[in-house]
Amino acid sequence: MMTFRSMPVWLLALCAVLPIAVDGVTAEAVAAKTVDSAEASLEDEATQQDGGSENGDSIQALVDWIRSSPGGFVHESLDFTSNGVFGKKAEKAIKAKELLLSIPQDRILYGNPAEAFEGMQCGTIETLHQEMQAGNESAYAPYVNFMLESTRQVPGVLPSLYTEAGKALVRKVVGSSSRGGAQRLPPEDITGWINYEYIEGCGGSRVNDSGEHTAAGWVLARSWGEKLIPLLDLVNHQRGERLINTQSNVEEGTDEGPNVQDVHVYATRTILPGEEVFTNFGMIDTPDLFRDCGIVENYPQTFHLPGPVAFMVQKGADGSTSSSWLNRPPRNAEESTEYLETELDRLTTLMQEEQATLMALPEHERTMIEKFAQSYITALSAVLDQMEEGEEEDCSSDDDDDESCVVQSSRYSDLDTEFDDTFTSVDTCDQEAELDLSHHEVIHRVQSPYQNIIFDQDPSNNNTCFMLDNIYQICTSYRPHYHEMTHYAARFMKKIKRVIFIGGGDSMLLHEVLKYPTLEMVIGLELDQTVTRNSFKYFGSQPHWDNDKVQWWFGDAAKSLLMLPKEYFGTFDLVLVDLSETVMSNTVTKGLNIMSALSLLLKQDGIFLKNEMYFHSLSKVFKHTVQLHYYGVPLVCSQCMVLGSNAIDFIHTDLNDHGVETIHEPAIGPDRDFKYVHDYMNNPSSEQHCKSDNPEVEPTEQERSPGILMIVEAENASGKLDSPDQVQRSLESAMKKAGLAVVETITSAYEGKGAIVTSVLKEGYVVARANPNEKHVALDIHLWSSFHKLEEAKKYLLNAFGSKPKDSSSFRIVAPGLFGVSTWKEDEMRKGPKFTQDCDKSSTKVSKSSIDEKALAAVLEETMSTLLLEKDSTVAVLCGSKSDSCKSVDVLKKHESVSKIIPLWSCESIEGQIEYLPDAATRKFKCEKELVSILEAEKKKVDVIVVDQSATFSMAQIMHKIVSRGKNRREIFKKDILAIAPALDSSEDWRKIFVDQLREFYNDEPGFKSSVFFNGSDTTVEVTTLSSGDLHFINNLRAVTSKVEKRTGLVGDIRHVGGVEYTMQEDFEPSQFFLHDAYDQSSPYEQWMSQEPDGHQIVFQLEPNNKRAGLSRDKVKDVISTTLSSAGIKAELKEFDDLGDGSALVAAWSGGNIVVLWDGRDFIGINLFLSEENSEFVSLFEGKLVAKSLKVVLRDEMPRGRGRVVNFKKDLEPRLDPAWAMVLPDRKN
Repeated sequence: MMTFRSMPVWLLALCAVLPIAVDGVTAEAVAAKTVDSAEASLEDEATQQDGGSENGDSIQALVDWIRSSPGGFVHESLDFTSNGVFGKKAEKAIKAKELLLSIPQDRILYGNPAEAFEGMQCGTIETLHQEMQAGNESAYAPYVNFMLESTRQVPGVLPSLYTEAGKALVRKVVGSSSRGGAQRLPPEDITGWINYEYIEGCGGSRVNDSGEHTAAGWVLARSWGEKLIPLLDLVNHQRGERLINTQSNVEEGTDEGPNVQDVHVYATRTILPGEEVFTNFGMIDTPDLFRDCGIVENYPQTFHLPGPVAFMVQKGADGSTSSSWLNRPPRNAEESTEYLETELDRLTTLMQEEQATLMALPEHERTMIEKFAQSYITALSAVLDQMEEGEEEDCSSDDDDDESCVVQSSRYSDLDTEFDDTFTSVDTCDQEAELDLSHHEVIHRVQSPYQNIIFDQDPSNNNTCFMLDNIYQICTSYRPHYHEMTHYAARFMKKIKRVIFIGGGDSMLLHEVLKYPTLEMVIGLELDQTVTRNSFKYFGSQPHWDNDKVQWWFGDAAKSLLMLPKEYFGTFDLVLVDLSETVMSNTVTKGLNIMSALSLLLKQDGIFLKNEMYFHSLSKVFKHTVQLHYYGVPLVCSQCMVLGSNAIDFIHTDLNDHGVETIHEPAIGPDRDFKYVHDYMNNPSSEQHCKSDNPEVEPTEQERSPGILMIVEAENASGKLDSPDQVQRSLESAMKKAGLAVVETITSAYEGKGAIVTSVLKEGYVVARANPNEKHVALDIHLWSSFHKLEEAKKYLLNAFGSKPKDSSSFRIVAPGLFGVSTWKEDEMRKGPKFTQDCDKSSTKVSKSSIDEKALAAVLEETMSTLLLEKDSTVAVLCGSKSDSCKSVDVLKKHESVSKIIPLWSCESIEGQIEYLPDAATRKFKCEKELVSILEAEKKKVDVIVVDQSATFSMAQIMHKIVSRGKNRREIFKKDILAIAPALDSSEDWRKIFVDQLREFYNDEPGFKSSVFFNGSDTTVEVTTLSSGDLHFINNLRAVTSKVEKRTGLVGDIRHVGGVEYTMQEDFEPSQFFLHDAYDQSSPYEQWMSQEPDGHQIVFQLEPNNKRAGLSRDKVKDVISTTLSSAGIKAELKEFDDLGDGSALVAAWSGGNIVVLWDGRDFIGINLFLSEENSEFVSLFEGKLVAKSLKVVLRDEMPRGRGRVVNFKKDLEPRLDPAWAMVLPDRKN
């Protein structure tokens, strides 16, 4: 976003006039009395402040006061009693070098330099304030009384003294956010000048109770440096040597104080009767003068805009304006033109939309804001015209000498590239300002093994935000805006039974999914447990590990997908994805990245939902894709979601109301069907991952050693837990029922709490830590084969220990396994991606009707009738040669909504095959001028463009160029247009590209390009349209296809809808701002208070730094043995080396246990449990491992315990109510 540099105070002198020497008034200056009529007429265009004539008495008193002082003089021809407060004229002619004013130094007001102010102007403000308070007792009474009387007429001279409504509108004019940050146009701080210069610069009061701001405003607006000079301060600014008609001897002050002497003002040339007297306020731009002095100067005016674009605007005698560069043309003309056109459109629209606001403002504010905005509108129009003329230096559109005209072929688009509508990096508000959460306080910061995690909070309202690696992920304020889009996708489904989400570790997606009464299963894939646990602590978002319908899989997404049971694929109604671009492209298997693998989870009529701008990527994978975009989202300004499906057509499918309660907006409701649709694609040639193309093949070589570890907390266990033997019997019995083979069981006492029992299985191992006093069993179920028996193992273990499913909680961790297990092939065939979709199922309806002239006419008629926004349209039709028929003209003549048709026949200069002629571009330019003349001759602006079947490629190129010019769009075409291009010949892509590329010029929302196929029995017509300004375009487009189908028998097929660039939300305000009380926090609070952590568990996954060094059973055993010993743990390691190519090590002691798994190659998995929370020991243990030339590649750390434990004891104690719980009725006090 652009920023603008403020001119230094010492140079601006706060509207101080630069000194102009009196000595040696030149002959050239005297000759300036021959000012031409164009310049003299500028007095009628004066745009300075106005104040009426009610101050006649006070101004006369001021004049008399000056004259009464020795040496005081006011020329008798100067009229100070009329023309408002500022801007004084000559009643009679004044000759060059005549004395106009002499202001004695005792009449000049200035500050006391001895006073402790940061600048001399601060002292002047203080002095003026004191004199104003003294009123008639002041030594400057006539002067200050005049000021006070003028202030009553014009309360706020500077924009920073306007009313709040006036200041808000001024900020809108320059595109500035009320929250600060970057803006669209200069000057910076336009309504903060008093704050910047007086309140901050001088330490002034923030309130104007005693008139301090009034004094400051007068000094800032009209002082000459540090001095207020009566009468001279009423003379207005003018730019340009020939227009300035006065000189003075005013000098700047020094460090010692103000340089005060008698001031003399002379005429530099003859001043004509009625001509205004002007001086010069310095070399500052028109916008800065408005901010600093409260005036909009006469022409000429100067502007320095981003680009840089620096220019002067002048007005001629006929009222026309023109611009000239102050230094050089913009280096990036295309980018600057786009910026200038955007600002011109924005300002024009703004002043139309804010008429009600303007009329409610005080008259002075209304007048000045209108003049300021109009000066910008005029300037932008003038410089755009200049840039467009500069584009044609070799060939002016007004040049009649075509023989000497040299035109570059690049002037005309090749119409071979569709409009780039990716819009991946477009800000929709001042993102820098919105992301400035400096008022938030960091409440938690942790570096997990995978990312830096920060939670911060607004202390005023507890709005909590969550960051990963310094990128905001979610805040309480927009949680519903983001996560409730789940329901937008769900409404296309009749029932929601199975859902999987990836990347929603904050549990907020899960909260929404669990609202569906028909839900049978929801799976969450997440890398980092730290996110989930801390989200519960700081948001109250529950992971619901105790819900039997919920499965959490923690680990790398690619590995997790490989571990999912094969029968899961092709069964999910919704796949919800919240992953970065980088992760989405990671490989799962050969030929499948994560996105493709996730798509396989969907059933045929399932829906894939991805956050962010992912339309183009998703449309390659799914037949039907729709991109939603909506505004008003706190912090992030706007949000994109993309939906994909192979069977559900998002344009035509009926919607279902699931009765789900929402906070942000209802999923079903009036005007909600297509409210947020920005893009749509029906892609029959999307990627097909079909079962017929991907038959399952039994693997011949084991490439991976997978494993899965399930963590289970069994509470309210009524089984026999009093002795290790009892626990062992229960465990082994359960394993037998689950079909798992026990190799050996090891038991150990558990620090007075019960027993630790570890059963090593042929297929894995199970650890049970039984605490009979608390009726609690903490279970680890780790399988490296027979993964399909995991749920059965859990079920039988819970039953064996007497814990009901509702009293248990569980989640999974993707962990290492073993190479060389005898069942690896069978296991491999039971898990991982599976191709379930049937291929080549065409659902296209077949038409029995042919496409003839009557059908084509119906297509054009219905498109016009339904998509036209106005009923009195002017249509420009691109036709072929005059000798040919232009059938679109004939059709439109009968159309009731068309009042004027402008047939644009192909010019003689471009007849025939001219593309390869050396003068092709020159011929087109000649035709361009002819067409512009025809269009300009019409009184009404064009709002429809139709490309007839007879139109040529060259005519489309020329029209594209005509529309591309901002001047033409302003003068020839309406703000909103409809463009239509039917195409029977599929080789003529230029027709649809011509319409598509118009999105570059008509890029204000709502705006859409669409492509609709009407299929006949023998051929197809593709109709491409561009519509701008239609809020209901999608519904209207559906109506077009329906009407054409009924009239013709053709089959309509909406293939593509593409929106225009997203809207910049000036002075952004969120649509809704949510806090913790938007959610029922009673259940989270109950769980928060029930948690009783009593153990600390860490699961490490390691590999050697140097894989070539290799691992072996002995090396692994030695590493673990020495690490335990050096960490102060005395425990005997039991080794199991006949389970496959690798080995398992098991040990237990009174304060914990460990199971180590070596996969037989390069991976080591360690499951370490401690009976007490001990982060220091964990760090020590990990450090010892790393010292053994190992590196940690995955790490999961978790508390174990009761009460549906989620958080560590250190996160709970002292057990204070979290911020989100304070909204509960009984917690507010």
